[in-house]
Amino acid sequence: MRQFRSHGDGRFSRAQLAACGPHVVFEEGVRIWHPETVSIGDNVYVGHDAMLKGYHQNTLSIGDDTWLGQGVFLHSAGGIRIGRAVGVGPFVRMLTSTHGEAGRDVPILASPLQFAPIVVEDDADIGVGTIILPGVTIGRGAQIGAGAVVTRDVPPYAVAAGNPARVLRYRGERVAPRVLVVGGGPFQLSMIRTAVAQGFETVVVDRATDAPGMALATHSVAVDTTNVAGVVEVANRFRVDAVVTAASDVALTAVSAVSAARELAGHPPEAVLTCRDKLATYRAVKAAGLAVPVTLPVSRASEVGAALTLVGGYPFVIKPRSAAGGRGVSIVREPDGLEPALERALPHAMPGQGVLLQAHVGGRSVGVEAVFRHGRIARAFVLDDQYQDAVVSPIGHSLPSTLSAAEQARVVADVERFGLALGLTDGPANFDLRIEDDRTVLIECNARLGGSAITELVRTHCGVDLSAVALQIALGRAPDALFADARRVTPVAGRLVGLRGRGRLAVDAERLEALRARPGVERVDLTAPPGEAVTMVVERWSIVGVVLTTAETSEAAVARAAEVAAEVAAAARLEP
Repeated sequence: MRQFRSHGDGRFSRAQLAACGPHVVFEEGVRIWHPETVSIGDNVYVGHDAMLKGYHQNTLSIGDDTWLGQGVFLHSAGGIRIGRAVGVGPFVRMLTSTHGEAGRDVPILASPLQFAPIVVEDDADIGVGTIILPGVTIGRGAQIGAGAVVTRDVPPYAVAAGNPARVLRYRGERVAPRVLVVGGGPFQLSMIRTAVAQGFETVVVDRATDAPGMALATHSVAVDTTNVAGVVEVANRFRVDAVVTAASDVALTAVSAVSAARELAGHPPEAVLTCRDKLATYRAVKAAGLAVPVTLPVSRASEVGAALTLVGGYPFVIKPRSAAGGRGVSIVREPDGLEPALERALPHAMPGQGVLLQAHVGGRSVGVEAVFRHGRIARAFVLDDQYQDAVVSPIGHSLPSTLSAAEQARVVADVERFGLALGLTDGPANFDLRIEDDRTVLIECNARLGGSAITELVRTHCGVDLSAVALQIALGRAPDALFADARRVTPVAGRLVGLRGRGRLAVDAERLEALRARPGVERVDLTAPPGEAVTMVVERWSIVGVVLTTAETSEAAVARAAEVAAEVAAAARLEP
């Protein structure tokens, strides 16, 4: 190691500076090193205890009419140029040198220095405590939020903040955040309505121009949610500040691509892709030593025999590798069921992926709607699942869960471990679980808000609006205040209403209105206007409605939801 030596006390006189205007104010405690490399224009204020560390190479120049707050630290080894009429808040630090990589055998302090200049152009404003790293240019008129860590250039007139700093908007352009919702269908309506109600400028993309959410948006663009390049182009065109979806797995690829392209808050793209690919989910969770059913890829019936022993024999599950919502999923209980199961699954398989053979897990089925913030669970809701004969996926959920408080706490702790294994960091996630022999088994995870009216279920249960929570996290904001508003819990159940077949919806409007007027019936919603085709289809079922009911207990709410759903089904029919 080289021998350290004193840099001196930084005392200086105006005459020692390379240049100094006649109306410069130096408050008490200002120190300047290598004043011969420092040039200061006219009408400049330098606050108490500011440290201007000139260097034996390169220069530090400060333009006219600029203000430097107290405790500022400017290290100009790589060169610093600050323009005219710039505000530099107290305790801002500008660093123009760093130690390079010299291998593990060399102390970082002894590795060679690397230099890069900092430029702050005219009229910019740097907030209190900001750190600006080597090589950065702050554009003319740009504004940097307090406490930011600026690692790359900031364009002219941009407003940037955060660690690392990112552009939030451009001055004079707009104040309200601009949010992109990928999908404008029935399951995205809650998200879109919440964004609009909070005053956000809302951009919605959907293939269907008549999707119900398109009419609510500030800007609606007809782009298929699977057209990733098209969605990214829309995001860049509108310079969105956040991107979200709800209950749509096909939209997740576009959401993660926008997040990556615009450096927005959200789950990492690789984590989203891992959750979409159920084989990748299995491998990630298994590698972490957590409970997950054996899952193997197959593409034809002849491959099943070799894999059957590995999954424990019959019954087993056949499912697509990437689809969600129960599409293409079958429980195979005997050999004769294999071919029909493959025929149902393969149409939902992505090219080259085939389908999956998965061990069947018994036990109790529960769901968890979790919100992650910085890799930890900020809030989670454990839901009981309800099923209907001949339907593989849950057709209903209820809150609060009838699990004990200790059991729910254990499930939530397991879910946090699943999230860590999958790489989830910031945003909502929906978990499909089984509780078997006192262990929590992960069946699937979707890196977005759940469907089946779960957002409305939670809102009715305790007042927490998961759409608002997801939007806050997508904007890089803490959602804690939204959880603090939770009111006394209300037992509630939600249930989908399905009819076999496909077609246009016809309903007995008078019977529906009578159902809506019943005590304990919070909502009876249709997924399509009467006379129009039902587009929400899962296998042989058309989902024609959603029912939400409350009662004195969860069990009573579930029974009421089942009764009302049956009556809605009786009041509706599908016509050619």
